[in-house]
Amino acid sequence: MQALDAALALAQKGGATLVALSLIAVPVGKRSRRVRLEYIQQSQDFLETIKYRAARFAIPVERHEVYTDNVLESLETLPPQLGCDGIILLSRGKQALLLNNEEMQRILSTVPVPLMLVHLSGRTGQGGISHIVARFASWLQSQRKDVHVGSAVYDQKRSA
Repeated sequence: MQALDAALALAQKGGATLVALSLIAVPVGKRSRRVRLEYIQQSQDFLETIKYRAARFAIPVERHEVYTDNVLESLETLPPQLGCDGIILLSRGKQALLLNNEEMQRILSTVPVPLMLVHLSGRTGQGGISHIVARFASWLQSQRKDVHVGSAVYDQKRSA
């Protein structure tokens, strides 16, 4: 929740629309292309949480759920296709939040839009992010107003 609140606070201070992208990995191979129901539910929970929290603070939000057989390629191509002018990446310690570390590294090295890497402390609450919000508010206001929050990715290889 601290990660979502940080992204929402940045969007609010910058007057931006938050574009939440939930990727669901579809298994590839001879086996059926069925997706586990729990991943669909986690994706829907993520998008509903974003919608609810954004509505509480009157933050415009776009929600997208995408089924993909290539998560890394989708992370590279979808934000620009969705008209995002920037991506908020969140981490705590050495751990990426809402993405795994490999996915975050791929975004850092290949996505052709401005990136904001927000490092959250171990503390809970919004007190630790107020300086981050102030620091990036002017940057967000200078953008076209669409910001993509790091995707929540659900796949068969790791728990979400």
